[in-house]
Amino acid sequence: RLPAGLPQVGLHRGGAPSGGPTPHKDPEPLIHRWRRRGLPGIELDQQPLVHTAASLFKETCYRYREELTAGILVAGWDRLKGGQVYAVPMGGMMVRQPFSIGGSGSSYIYGFVDVSYKPGMTKEECLTFTANALALAMDRDGSSGGVIRLAAITKDGVERKVILGNQLPRFSSI
Repeated sequence: RLPAGLPQVGLHRGGAPSGGPTPHKDPEPLIHRWRRRGLPGIELDQQPLVHTAASLFKETCYRYREELTAGILVAGWDRLKGGQVYAVPMGGMMVRQPFSIGGSGSSYIYGFVDVSYKPGMTKEECLTFTANALALAMDRDGSSGGVIRLAAITKDGVERKVILGNQLPRFSSI
């Protein structure tokens, strides 16, 4: 987990790592290096494509596959394809998906996500869906907890929201 939450890769992109409890190479310095250097596309006076950012993560995860034990979710919006989500699991594969989940709590929520995800949800529906999924995972997973950090990424930019522990959705009395 990164202390600041979701690192921003570009104006309309973010990358969220998840990994096991073992020590792993922190991908955050790589993100900052790409931002300082400029992702491909900046030299054309345009924001880089989400696919480009995801491809850089894929190449890095593959290159450092022996040291990096983190899967990456790359989500964003660009002028060509609109909103996109890419999963880059450990080892460096890259898959575009309508949604993706990962991390230690994800195994607890696949059923919830399968029945609750609906294509074409509004931004508010997406935020509620995501908060509920994370709260359910946090209820069951001993390695998850604290707060939920959400980011809605649209053509207008990134809107962030934090849900504190005492405001988390509750589903059981356990």
